[in-house]
Amino acid sequence: MLSKGQKISNSLKIAHKNKLWGFVRGNKIGLGRKLSEAHKQKLREARAKRITSEITKKRISEALKGKVKSWEHRKKLSEANKGKRLSDETRRKISEALKGRYGKDTGGWKGGSLNYWKRAVKRRDGKCVKCGNNDSRVLTADHIKSKKMYPNLIYDIDNGITLCYNCHAIKTLEDKEYRYWMSSNHWNKK
Repeated sequence: MLSKGQKISNSLKIAHKNKLWGFVRGNKIGLGRKLSEAHKQKLREARAKRITSEITKKRISEALKGKVKSWEHRKKLSEANKGKRLSDETRRKISEALKGRYGKDTGGWKGGSLNYWKRAVKRRDGKCVKCGNNDSRVLTADHIKSKKMYPNLIYDIDNGITLCYNCHAIKTLEDKEYRYWMSSNHWNKK
């Protein structure tokens, strides 16, 4: 073994290059060497012929679970999979894996109609009805009559109005019904 700071002799480098010792983990010889396209193609063909056992595939899968991929890596994976059709079995497996994450089985499910209501109100108005702002990124659907005071009007599209964030904040502060409800139910309780 070499001690720290000791240099490798040329004969050792040549022996290593000629693979007299085989592969040594952590080997830096040949790092950064550019390969020709023909050589890369030969490597691809050799890798394609390799047969990976199911045990090895399972070990690789277990090792990669939980590792976070970078945004660039995910984008490349997305590009590579565009246009590919998944088999029915794969689609079924994905569906089973996602059960309980979305829809009625989750704790945050509220019936699904409020999102429809919001979209319908925004589609009807198309812009903030107070200031005329039509930037869809800042538009929100708001109830004219409070949801808490009029629960039967929650999904009524005629009880909706499209406002931008600023106008929505002003309306909430100026809303007399809201102030009355807050004063009678929350502010005066001790």
